[in-house]
Amino acid sequence: MSAEIEPPKLGFGRPFTEVAEQILTIRNRGSRPIIYRIKTNMPNHYSADPDPVLSR
Repeated sequence: MSAEIEPPKLGFGRPFTEVAEQILTIRNRGSRPIIYRIKTNMPNHYSADPDPVLSR
């Protein structure tokens, strides 16, 4: 896969009662399209903008 992901890992500190924001940048360095998915263990407390999409 030729995707570039920055930062390679996201971390969220305590307290979890406050809103926290992290920026994840995904760049497709290859010629073939890629699809990505963001997984979470707390789906009711998570949102991503934009939604996962096909990256060309």
